[in-house]
Amino acid sequence: MKRLVTVFGAVALAASVGMYGAFSYSESVLRDDYVIRKQASDTIAIVSLDDGVEVNGNTTYYGNVFIDLLGNDPAYVVESASGASAGLADGRYGAVITFPANTSQCIASLDSANPVQLSISYAVNQQLDNQVYVRVISKISSFQNEINDNVSYLYVSSILGGLHDAQDYTGE
Repeated sequence: MKRLVTVFGAVALAASVGMYGAFSYSESVLRDDYVIRKQASDTIAIVSLDDGVEVNGNTTYYGNVFIDLLGNDPAYVVESASGASAGLADGRYGAVITFPANTSQCIASLDSANPVQLSISYAVNQQLDNQVYVRVISKISSFQNEINDNVSYLYVSSILGGLHDAQDYTGE
């Protein structure tokens, strides 16, 4: 009987220590998640992997042209791919927008018979609370619209430039 009480006491003690450890670990994880959520920023990191394109002997980087549209808006930060990924994980950035390596080639293809669609990717921090999430998605949408407007302008300018060249050619 004494042995049974000792074994039962040891099991109860081990279970108590195990439960305390599990609860402490869970509390730590929840606290860390809360801190990350609380500190998650709505700043958006912009990553340009653009290789550029040769235009009249000069290399043009259309990805940088799009980034310049943002001006000095503190809501956006130009970042490296690794820095943006780390910032997304630790809550420094609410999202990351990435211009692919072929950005300039896609824009330059507007002058060709077969334009290539530009696929800009973005990732949103999953730790954002609802209000910050809505702000971040709104900023991404506004930036996408601004890019679309500027690409449309480039396309129309290219068409009008071609028509003007055709008029000049027929006038000779």
